[in-house]
Amino acid sequence: MKAKPDAAAPSAPPVPSEEPLDSVGQVIPERLRGDFARRQEFTTAMTQLSAIKSQVMRAIEAGDRLYADMSGGSGFQAAIENARRELRFAAPHALCPYCRAKGCKACHGRGYVGEGVWKAAPADMKGARA
Repeated sequence: MKAKPDAAAPSAPPVPSEEPLDSVGQVIPERLRGDFARRQEFTTAMTQLSAIKSQVMRAIEAGDRLYADMSGGSGFQAAIENARRELRFAAPHALCPYCRAKGCKACHGRGYVGEGVWKAAPADMKGARA
């Protein structure tokens, strides 16, 4: 009589990778790790823009006459949000789906792309990570 496999045995949890991963879970090659490590620079700049936006909008809402020419601040708010969006989509996001981190025109020869390029890439180029 054969022993039945223990169906109730819990599976082992996945072992976390020791190597750094990009935003979609791919292992970052050694030569690109310095650039990915600098992603915080983009986050910091976006945080600073948010702080500036808040400070200026508080002054406008308080009726500070120094900000009277800002006509409600809608143009200012849009400019800040556009700057934040540019920073967000410029930050290293994922290995280039077109060249597989070798360097091509899409990634400006860097081997990685920002979030906007990654999202725009065809799903079949991104493989299972899409």
